[in-house]
Formats: sequence, C-alpha cells, structure tokens
Amino acid sequence: MAGDPQEQLKQKYERNGWPAQKRPDIKPVEGWSTALLASISRPRSHTVSPDGSQIAFFYDQAETSDLYTLPLSGGWPTRLTFDRAPFPAWADDPPRWSPDGRWLAYTDGGHVWVVPAQGGRKEKITHFAAGGGSPRWMPDSKGLLVTVSREER
Repeated sequence: MAGDPQEQLKQKYERNGWPAQKRPDIKPVEGWSTALLASISRPRSHTVSPDGSQIAFFYDQAETSDLYTLPLSGGWPTRLTFDRAPFPAWADDPPRWSPDGRWLAYTDGGHVWVVPAQGGRKEKITHFAAGGGSPRWMPDSKGLLVTVSREER
C-alpha cells in the first residue's frame, strides 16, 4: 500500500533490500552524539578465539569503548585496552584473533593496533600511514594485512 508509513520509511532508507547511500543533507537529531550512544554500557562485536576457549569484545561505556576477553568456561573478563575512544558499532571493525590465539588486532583512532590476548603492551601497526583499518591475519599468525591511507589515497 503506497500510503503505508512503514513502506514509506523502508523506501526512504532502503532500495530493493539494500541500505541506501549516506545522505549528507540529513542531519543527526539534536543532542545526538557518539558519547551519548556509547553511554549505554553494552558489550558488542563478539569474536570467538580460534580454539573456542575465549571471546573478545568491545565494551561500550560512557567515555570508552575498550577491548576485553572473557573465558567461555566462565570467570572474569580481562581488560586489554584502557583508552579507546567511543566509536559507533556500525562503523567499527570487530577485534580479530590471530590464528594461534596469542594476539588480537583492532582499530583505534584511525590506526590498527595489536595487543597480546592475555594482556600486555599494545603496539600501533600503522604508524607509517595517516590511517588504517580492516585488519586480517595471515595463516601463520606472523603477518597482518591492513588497509591504509597515505597522501590522501
């Protein structure tokens, strides 16, 4: 039915089942912000370790969206990052386990970082570029493929 509000809404943001292109002419609702969205504490972007013993996830809170691991057998989560800025879930890369389960790759501040899965010092991998994303591990866990931006490309 052409006058059905649900159908009109679907046509506005979807075309043949595919999401519509971004609309720069549509502004966010007044008062909306990433910090407000992230202020609702929630775990997201769950990724199971290669051996199935742990799960990695981002935990959104008021001021951060940090990376944690949790044993699937039960227990307390381990916090791996302490200063990751809030980021919309729909635009964020999920954490990526290395095939050997020893490392996690994630994005933060437009760069790719790697941190030991058991906790430890994080390392920026894309320090040579203006930005990076989409980390994917090589099968031997010794290499990481990433996308980067250099010289505005």
